[in-house]
Amino acid sequence: LVAVAATLSNAHMIMQTPKPFGGPDLDNSPLTSGNFPCKLKGDPATFYSTDGLDNPMAIGESQTLSFKGSAVHGGGSCQLAITSDMQPSPSTSWQVIESIEGGCPSKSGSGPDTYDFKIPEGVAPGKYVFAWTWISKLAGQPEYYMNCAPITVSGAKSRRYSNGTIGVTNGTMGVTTRDAQFPELFVANLADINSCKTEPSTDPKYPNPGPNVVHPGTNSKFAKVQGD
Repeated sequence: LVAVAATLSNAHMIMQTPKPFGGPDLDNSPLTSGNFPCKLKGDPATFYSTDGLDNPMAIGESQTLSFKGSAVHGGGSCQLAITSDMQPSPSTSWQVIESIEGGCPSKSGSGPDTYDFKIPEGVAPGKYVFAWTWISKLAGQPEYYMNCAPITVSGAKSRRYSNGTIGVTNGTMGVTTRDAQFPELFVANLADINSCKTEPSTDPKYPNPGPNVVHPGTNSKFAKVQGD
């Protein structure tokens, strides 16, 4: 029974790095409207505690996105996003720093892969919550996964961050962007959040993927999304 439970708990995909909120109790099933964002469970102050979590990232340096689990559902599409709201809620604004269209979290669809990403120019040093989202390809029904992690972004002290940056401005939690450099996170398949739906057995093409887009899949089948 213990072995069976361990197998089931490792079946779905969970973000391994950056180290996510939730600890060993992190639910690895798809999101529902009730636990959006981040697979939130219980008291937000407790769930979003940063105790024991340290994910330092320097602007422009390569970072690693990795996973644990085995059910890659043929891959799909993922987005990486950040917010300066350290206790995200359904109304939180997320800015996309990279879109992976097809081939995520598996490039071939047969097992999990690791991915390199960078915190891009235009992000101010500071503390953020990082999000990985995944729309699976072959789950049999539309799904939406999301794990989140606290990160600390560092950069050159001499660099000035003013208009066109994501960051904490004048002590507020506001996020400012220039020329839609970092688009809003795409959310789908959560009926109480919006009407967006994705087509099963396809790799979604994001309506606004942003300037940093990669296509690592070896057998992608792209499709546009439905709804607003």
